[in-house]
Amino acid sequence: MVRNWLLSAEPESPFKCVGYTQGVNGIGAGVTIELIGYGNMNVITLYNATWAERRAIVAGERPRINRLLEDPNKGAVKEQGDEMSYEDSVKIIPQIRELCHSMNVAIFAIDSNLINEQYKTDRSEMRAMLNCTPNRTPLLVLNIRSGNTAPVGISSLDVCELLELDKLDRPWLVHAVCATELIGIVPGVKWCMQELDMI
Repeated sequence: MVRNWLLSAEPESPFKCVGYTQGVNGIGAGVTIELIGYGNMNVITLYNATWAERRAIVAGERPRINRLLEDPNKGAVKEQGDEMSYEDSVKIIPQIRELCHSMNVAIFAIDSNLINEQYKTDRSEMRAMLNCTPNRTPLLVLNIRSGNTAPVGISSLDVCELLELDKLDRPWLVHAVCATELIGIVPGVKWCMQELDMI
């Protein structure tokens, strides 16, 4: 979906790649896209694993990993019986924390066919990243299904509840998106740009 959105050469695409961004300390390089009639936006894509690792996870060949996070056991000294919840243990690696400080908008993409337990992990990781962004940074959550023929999956209302978005002290929006045809992506990006105008 990211490639279709950011690097589309289709003449009917509302997006046009007009430049590239360098990121911070070699991390977070991205592209500058123009949404026709709305202006430009620098977009940095952060994947939690390599392409090969993500494929293996989807195929069930390896456990889920996230390379954007610190190892919760690294340097930790635990007393006997002192168990830390996953939500409390999640920390973003320093390079990504620095990058998050410069974010104007956060876009979080989730698979609409995840089971409820996986949303708890996503919620913790999303919050850890948001905690590193400036206050009131708008959050767009893309509720993604793979195509028009794919199962409908979880509703955007359920996504709001499972990610506990109502507890966030920042503007947020959940938008359903079709990954193959990019249906739904334009209204989400327009909302981001409108929110930036209000900050």
